[in-house]
Amino acid sequence: MTAGLRNTFRRPASARRLSTGGGAVILPSLRVLGGVAAAIGGLAWAVKAAAILATGDQPPLVFAVAPLFFGVALTALALTSDLRGGRRTTAIALGLLSVTAGVVAGVTEAVGQAWGPAIAASSLALIAGLLLLGRRSSSVPHRFAWWIGVSILPALVVGGLLSAINEPLLEVSILTLGLMWLWLGGILLTTGKRAGSIEPRLGRLSETNCGNRPNGSPAGRREGGSKCAHTALTDTTTSNK
Repeated sequence: MTAGLRNTFRRPASARRLSTGGGAVILPSLRVLGGVAAAIGGLAWAVKAAAILATGDQPPLVFAVAPLFFGVALTALALTSDLRGGRRTTAIALGLLSVTAGVVAGVTEAVGQAWGPAIAASSLALIAGLLLLGRRSSSVPHRFAWWIGVSILPALVVGGLLSAINEPLLEVSILTLGLMWLWLGGILLTTGKRAGSIEPRLGRLSETNCGNRPNGSPAGRREGGSKCAHTALTDTTTSNK
C-alpha cells in the first residue's frame, strides 16, 4: 500500500533536486527565483522594444540590465536541471558569468554608457548555457529555455534584415525574445509554486506511513524508521523518467 501511495503522489518533474553531500534537497524556490528573474528580464526587453517601435526612443537601463536577470534565470535552471558532471558545472559557471557580466553592463549603463564587451560576454555565456540544458530534458521549462537559446541568434539575424528596411524594426526580434522570456518566467513560477505546495503534503504522508509499523514495538519502530528514512531518500533522489 505504501508503494502504491508513493506512486500516486510521486513528485512531478518540476520538483527537481539539487544533490549535496548530505543527500538531495528539493528546491522549488529556485524555480520561483528563476521565474521571477526571467520575467523581469523579458519584461525589460519587451518594454524597450515596444517603446522604440512606438516612439523611437529607448528607455534608460532596460536593455543593459536584462542580461543580469537572464543570467540569474540560467543559473537557477542549471541548478535544478537533470544535467550531471562537467556539463552541469559548466552550465552553472556560464550562468554565473552571465550574471557577473550583466552586473558590469548595468553599472556602466547607469554611470554613462553600457560597456559593449560586458553585454557581449553576458549574451554569449547565456546562449551557451541555455544550449547546454538540452532539448531532451525531462523538464518543460528546461526544454523551453533550450529553444530560447536556439532562437536568439536567428532572431537577431532576422532583426538585422528588417532593420535594413526600417531601423526600428530590429526591435521586433527583441520584442519576440522578451515575450519568450516572459513565458518561460510564467512556466517556472507555475511549476515552482506547484512543487512547493506538493512537498508538505508528501512529507505528512511519509510521516504517517512511517508511524504505521507492525507490532508497535520499539524494535519494530526503529526498524521501520530506518526503512522509511531509506525510502524517503530513495524517492527524493529519483527523477521521473
